[in-house]
Amino acid sequence: MRKIKKKNSLNLIHSKKSKLVINKKKILLIGGTGLLGSACNHELRKKGYYTISISRGIKNNLRVNIKTKNYYNMSKEEIRKIIKKNKIDTVINFIIFKKKQAIRDIGIYKGYIKNYFFISSTSLYKENLTNKKITEKNKIFDKRWSYAVYKYQCEQEFLKALKKNFPVTIIRSGHVYSKKTIPTPYIGAGYEFIKHLQNGGKAIIPFNKKNKWSLIHAKDFASNFSKIITSNKIYGKIINIASEQAITWEKIIKIYLQNLNINPYFKEINPINLPKKFKNAIDGDRAKNCLYDNYYFKKKIGFFREKIHIQNGLKSSIRYFIKNYKNFKLNNKTLKLFNKLNHY
Repeated sequence: MRKIKKKNSLNLIHSKKSKLVINKKKILLIGGTGLLGSACNHELRKKGYYTISISRGIKNNLRVNIKTKNYYNMSKEEIRKIIKKNKIDTVINFIIFKKKQAIRDIGIYKGYIKNYFFISSTSLYKENLTNKKITEKNKIFDKRWSYAVYKYQCEQEFLKALKKNFPVTIIRSGHVYSKKTIPTPYIGAGYEFIKHLQNGGKAIIPFNKKNKWSLIHAKDFASNFSKIITSNKIYGKIINIASEQAITWEKIIKIYLQNLNINPYFKEINPINLPKKFKNAIDGDRAKNCLYDNYYFKKKIGFFREKIHIQNGLKSSIRYFIKNYKNFKLNNKTLKLFNKLNHY
């Protein structure tokens, strides 16, 4: 479920001037009002950076200054004009998903900026069956899910460009959530899953419910990511930013049920019975046993800090849903899928 909004357009947004002393870095965020982008934009502005966002929507009271554009329809010249006019030296791209998009960005920004950050994903890692924590040294990648495959292909293009002096740093993000999202095993169906529970549906878990998972709040991601930009110590590297807290999907769903005042009734089903809408992502990601160690971050930056405990973060997500669900459009097809799974 998502808020209704116009698609296929991106707005160029300038940050409100900070009362802090402005840092020298001037940053362009591609996808700067999404889940990750808005949190990072807010954190960077708070620390005194000058930021510009190109994004589909307008959130967090960011002020529109220029015209509506689609980033992937903008010409190389248009983007470089923004870079030159605003003296941008750092670019962060949150929305790259395909190899051709990575190649395009390399061609646009090479020779025009000092630092480029590609936001990749920890879903690239193979499942660690030994219960040891996953670091940047672990083997990749898992071919079962197209999202991970595409991110891996993007990484390979950026690493090739790095050898030719393209100033890229790759950030492998863990599963990020905020008060406006409901993390579930079912990607893109968080609010529908909660509504299914409210309607008396079973708490369906399509794999070993004891598998451990990792969730990091968007504010914690942004706070730690901003340290990388500030430090100048790990450019040209691959860095994990993922929660080091471990929790099972069973416990995550129990937090939801407790805050909804619903008695737990779990139903574990074989993933083979899942519709394709859910199956690929669950097989390739959400069914894994994932414990992370942000090894390289701690080695170069220092202490990795998470201020928002998972239980408190998920409680705020449920409260936001209860308060605002009437403003959202639920996907009826997804609700029907959950009802169907009740009978397996």
